[in-house]
Amino acid sequence: MAESQQYRVVGRRTPYLDAPDKATGRVTYGVDFRLPGMLWGKIVRAPCAHGRIVRLDTTRARNLPGVKAVISGQDVPQHKIGHSVKDQDILCRDRVRYLGEPIALVAAVDEDAAARAAEAVTVEVEELPAVFDVAEALGSDAALVH
Repeated sequence: MAESQQYRVVGRRTPYLDAPDKATGRVTYGVDFRLPGMLWGKIVRAPCAHGRIVRLDTTRARNLPGVKAVISGQDVPQHKIGHSVKDQDILCRDRVRYLGEPIALVAAVDEDAAARAAEAVTVEVEELPAVFDVAEALGSDAALVH
């Protein structure tokens, strides 16, 4: 290619069309968006890397003011998801397989009510041995996750 060839984009400054709105605070982000009747959601997540769910009680959360729904793994169809291997439940049913795995979902009329409901979900997990590196995972005595 000749050095004198001019490109329209390569080698040129690219203007950020949203920069003025971002710099002045005029841009609307997803969290700023509101619709009439919109609900807020919160996720109750696994407190450990690997464990057996001993108890999951959503009763207190369901009865709080402003709460419209609380859903756990028992409430959704048993349908496996995953990128390359479909081996993961939408929500945990009986075991957690990674720290932060979704256990329950809460929907409420505002963010505070959703947060209170998520805190009111009782989750008791019996921790099981977990594996945190590849070498350990390849061992014959490694804890099996699936």
